[in-house]
Amino acid sequence: MPKENDESDNYPVPGRMSLDQLHKEQAELKEAKAVSQKNPGPRLLNAMSMFSVAIDFALILSLPLVAFSLLGRWLDNRYNQKFFVIIGLLFAIFVSSVAIAKQINKLSKLIKKK
Repeated sequence: MPKENDESDNYPVPGRMSLDQLHKEQAELKEAKAVSQKNPGPRLLNAMSMFSVAIDFALILSLPLVAFSLLGRWLDNRYNQKFFVIIGLLFAIFVSSVAIAKQINKLSKLIKKK
């Protein structure tokens, strides 16, 4: 026959929870799931923003380079000269440098706001 003041009842069994604790944890998990579905995690947003920054820089570098070198090549063929491609490449480097400087300033302002 068990005693009325059984000491084993006073010590909780590891890994066991009361029903109230289980309901409370379930509610917290549902709330956390709802929040995470509304707002993607910061790591995902960070990765996506880094990918878009990389694409921006690649386009800033490549588009002027291709455009002005092709323009210089066309001018070389039209006027039978050899220096328009070099001028086009130098101009492309200048345009890309200015655009990258503006992009870096814009990104630094965004980072300072956070």
